Amino acid sequence: MLTGGRAIRAVAAIAITAALVVPSTAAQAIADQSPDRSTEPSLTVLRQPTEVAPDGRFSVALSVGDAPAGGDVAVDIYDRITNRDDLEQSRTDRPANALATFETIPLQPDEDEQRVDVTIFLYDRGQEPPEGSGAWAWRLTEPGVYPVRIRLRGSDGGDLVTIVTYLIRRPSADADAPEASVALLATVTAPTPGEALDPARVDELVGVLDEHPDVPVSLFVDPDALDRTDAESDGADTIAALRDLLARERVELLGAPFTTVDIPSLATAGLGGTLGDQARLGGDTLDDLLGSPGTPVWWEPDQLDAASLFGLRAVGVEHLVVAPSTVIGEAPLAPTPLLGADASFTVTSTVDDLPAEPVDDPVLAAHQWTGRLAATATIAGDVGSATVGRVDLTTADLDVLALVLDALDADNQVLRTDTLSGQFDATPPATTPLALAAPRITPLGSYADARRAVLARSASFDSMRIDDGTPRTDEQIALARTERRDLTDEQRIAGLTEINDSLDRSFAAISTAADDRITLGARNATIPLPIRSDADEPLRVRINLSSSNRLDLPRNHFDTVVQPGRTTVSIPVEARTSGDIPMQVTITTPDDGVVLAQSRYTIRSTAVSGVGIVLTVGAAGFLALWWGRHIWRSRRDGEADVDADEPTGDEPDGRPTEDDDDLFVHDHADRPM
Repeated sequence: MLTGGRAIRAVAAIAITAALVVPSTAAQAIADQSPDRSTEPSLTVLRQPTEVAPDGRFSVALSVGDAPAGGDVAVDIYDRITNRDDLEQSRTDRPANALATFETIPLQPDEDEQRVDVTIFLYDRGQEPPEGSGAWAWRLTEPGVYPVRIRLRGSDGGDLVTIVTYLIRRPSADADAPEASVALLATVTAPTPGEALDPARVDELVGVLDEHPDVPVSLFVDPDALDRTDAESDGADTIAALRDLLARERVELLGAPFTTVDIPSLATAGLGGTLGDQARLGGDTLDDLLGSPGTPVWWEPDQLDAASLFGLRAVGVEHLVVAPSTVIGEAPLAPTPLLGADASFTVTSTVDDLPAEPVDDPVLAAHQWTGRLAATATIAGDVGSATVGRVDLTTADLDVLALVLDALDADNQVLRTDTLSGQFDATPPATTPLALAAPRITPLGSYADARRAVLARSASFDSMRIDDGTPRTDEQIALARTERRDLTDEQRIAGLTEINDSLDRSFAAISTAADDRITLGARNATIPLPIRSDADEPLRVRINLSSSNRLDLPRNHFDTVVQPGRTTVSIPVEARTSGDIPMQVTITTPDDGVVLAQSRYTIRSTAVSGVGIVLTVGAAGFLALWWGRHIWRSRRDGEADVDADEPTGDEPDGRPTEDDDDLFVHDHADRPM
């Protein structure tokens, strides 16, 4: 009997319409399989339409298993979902605002499994019920989503099994109804944080999406897991599959930090600036491995605070998809600005995650999911809808996803699919901003101070690199990984210790002689400073020189590039006096943050200063006069003359000694260079 405020109609027949709906490929494959036999009564959906025209037929094919003798199937229809309470109530076995209960359908006795087809004939305002529809005719004058409850009952009328699905009624030809903009967010992460992606799961996801190239999809790929996948022996195939998927016109890649971080806790510990490093490293990783750094739309499943918003804006994020608990009050179902942030910076939230595997009734699960997403069109009201459904690669039943894509790939009028970027661009933002819920702050203990120290040392090493644009050094990746939100303080400190050890090895690659002795034969000369580098790339270092005022150093501090192997750097000096002069050589990183090597030079100068030259010339003149008088007197006294043709001086050939001003004598006291 039909109840609920309508006149009771005499019913002579029950519509059995097995061929009224053409099933999708995935749905037909499931329908052709017999459900598992069970000793308990069961009710399984084999087929149903996604949307129904105002004068169409809502036909559901059911499989009933192990029904008791004298049992039947009852069907109830409920009023259109217009608010969140209605939507939440529809998740139970008794939705709100019942409209009617149709005539029950008696079951065949003594059958373990039987098929039942239910058809509700719709008609619009001003129309008559369809001919032959009998008691199964129902007038719906408004477009929207209507819960339909189906119950398997025992012989005593008690409910044995209850399921709820959704009838999505299309708008009339002359009606102006909002569309339900649905975006699929597929989050591609590792099964466990800190691991690589699961190749089999990625291949399965890509395969399902490839079968529906016209359905837009937004991908979040965890850069950390992607980088770990690249290091696996079979990782290249997984990455290639994702690259091919992203080559599709209607698939977009979201931007992301390198790893999942607790932004408010980092900011509270004074490490908010590391978000920029996370964003840059995440974008570089995605770009290197997938060919795109991602869009300025981010998925942020954790809580945020005002400082987080400024940090996100500073790294170029324009829109966020957040968890419902991120904001105070009702979760946004359309782009909504946040208090304290630029009005153009909007957020929306996920509505439902795709059911986790294994799902006993995938056809029902797929239509429940699409029905709930479509219901938000009415809930969002005049601002329209920007509904986000998430597909979690680690848990989602991908058979259900295939059926959802079948539904979204159809010629729908209520359900409209788009990417997240398309939603944010096309949907006007709400006028009332939302406030953020207070986040839970996790104390970072000693990690914050240790992190700052390592960050300074890492920055010092970065200052040595010649190519400033070279991304993704091992130290940068390891440092970013210590910020992952699921780590303990001890795990973070252990990670920092490993980074420090690695940096020590990098800094130790630069060496020079510990001590050196050099003899100068001229006042102005050039000292060779040999530097050895065991690094596999050119590195920039800073040379710092210090000495007493007896040695003039035209350049006390200068940077130079050290090539792998041995590099000799020329240091100009000017000796002011003769004798031994000490000079200290300190090689540091270009930012002066880390001392790489030190050497002590002893410079022996044999050159004579200007005053010394004058005194020497005067003394030489005096000696010449004295010897001249002595020789003259000797000749006068009849002593033998010196033959003018014989050589004079100290050399055998009579030529004066000449100093080589460019000759350096080294007396190294160091390890071999």
